Amino acid sequence: MMPAPEDAPLQAARSALWYGWLRPRGLRAVVVVGVIALALLGVAGLVYTTGGLKYVYAHTMYLPILLAALAFGVPGGLLAAVAAGLLLGPYMPLEVASGESQDTLNWLYRIGFFVLVGTVAGAAATAFKRHLDWQAWLLHHNPLTGLPNQAALLEELRTNPAASVGLMVVQIDNLLEISNTLGYDAVNRVIQTLAARLNECRPPDARVYHYHPERLALLLPGATREELEAVAGQLHPKLSRALEVDGVPVYVDIYLGAIAQDGHIVHGDDLVKKADAAMAYAHDRSAPFAVYGKDVEAPSRESLSLLGGLPEALRRGHLVLHYQPKVRLKSGTTDGVEALIRWNHPNLGLLSPAKFVPLLEDTELVQTVTQWVLRAACRQLARWRSLGFDLTVAVNVTARNLMQEDFHHVVDSCLREFSVPARALEIEVTESALMRDPGHVLRILERLKRHGHPIAIDDFGTGYSSLAYLADFPASAVKIDQAFIRVIEQRPRVEAIVCHAIEMARAVGMHVVAEGVETESVARLLASMGCEYGQGYYFSRPIAAESLTALLYDPARWPGRRLEGAGG
Repeated sequence: MMPAPEDAPLQAARSALWYGWLRPRGLRAVVVVGVIALALLGVAGLVYTTGGLKYVYAHTMYLPILLAALAFGVPGGLLAAVAAGLLLGPYMPLEVASGESQDTLNWLYRIGFFVLVGTVAGAAATAFKRHLDWQAWLLHHNPLTGLPNQAALLEELRTNPAASVGLMVVQIDNLLEISNTLGYDAVNRVIQTLAARLNECRPPDARVYHYHPERLALLLPGATREELEAVAGQLHPKLSRALEVDGVPVYVDIYLGAIAQDGHIVHGDDLVKKADAAMAYAHDRSAPFAVYGKDVEAPSRESLSLLGGLPEALRRGHLVLHYQPKVRLKSGTTDGVEALIRWNHPNLGLLSPAKFVPLLEDTELVQTVTQWVLRAACRQLARWRSLGFDLTVAVNVTARNLMQEDFHHVVDSCLREFSVPARALEIEVTESALMRDPGHVLRILERLKRHGHPIAIDDFGTGYSSLAYLADFPASAVKIDQAFIRVIEQRPRVEAIVCHAIEMARAVGMHVVAEGVETESVARLLASMGCEYGQGYYFSRPIAAESLTALLYDPARWPGRRLEGAGG
């Protein structure tokens, strides 16, 4: 049962001086009653000593009535009104000097009016105090579940520090799907039900918090890492049980993240942040729960700073493209390169895409950066073509780029700006991007294919449905991920998988590029399997456009290496 808001105001609000006098208790109530009584008597004495009811001081009697109504509500206003009416009633003359008394109807009417004022003022004061209680309660509670919120959690961690404490967060992952299907009211009921479940099955000394719209938290005093793992293992199946909303069984997708405070974390928000990081780690790996440790990294200030600095980097021209050749394994010739973004950071030096591209992929800024990459690649293509070099440049695009309905227009505008043919610009798409919305992505890729762009499936073998979608997407090449290539000589099963992938791709008319080729023996092995292209440090690291242009002018220094005895 949720606590009524007016019964659970925050201690911080209650400790305010003005708030205490609005709800007097104990000795304070006795003092307030005494003040009101003295005020009633004082006003009556003032009226008598100043000549009686004929004069204006009788109106001062409203002050103690309003004070009583403010302090004690309707009962206080009503009692004070009756007392005030009697004090200014039959024994109070109209004029003291002449001894003229007042009519009975006159003082009865006054009492009645005092009672009306006291009752109305008391009701208004009660409503005002309830509103204050509600606002005070809202500061530290979530109104949907009645549970303490994030502010209450952080205050608890700050005011009651412990050398050892465990924090566990509960993420409800499929609320958007539930909302789209059953409506937002269903989401509210799901959250309320999960909060009730967590409250029922929590350890006896644990406290439940609703610290985020879609997340609950459990604070476990004295919990160690091992105890958190045990609690998470018990809670997850109970919280994941399907529940019923409007007669519809609803599955809830739950992820738990936890951290054990060992005395080294000073700020409560650090504890919450690392518990959230553990939850995100579990989510990314489709694990039911994770406990924060060395293998879990919380988002760093540096990462946020990098993301915030990217717009300025674009304006100042700090982003650059490097190019890595794709080499024909048997002939050693190169007719294509891959464009790889770098950030020439003024303080951190040259940053690889691994440092900042993952930060971009879930933001709209990725559209701006991708457009910059496309323009920079087309500009360089135009320069090479003017020098007589007919190369193909591959550009990586993300899932968010492909969800942009007019993405093919963005690509076309870059080609027109620099008079580059579509066949010279290859579009590389990862398997995970293909799976985001296969139908939509297929339409975008078909448009790009019709316009003449070669399409390559990047990181092939690491996605979800390589076999099922290989024949459906209009790709002309697949790039086998370097995770396979780097261990191909040590693991026979990997060799068999790569060999099968090459045969399968060639069977449907696709070129095959192996990424991460670092030794001649691996290059020879791949060539013997029928792989056409290799890309990796054995041939060349990614280099600046000027360096690549110099190599184009001096074929003797070209990074392509012919594999003698491999044919060609």
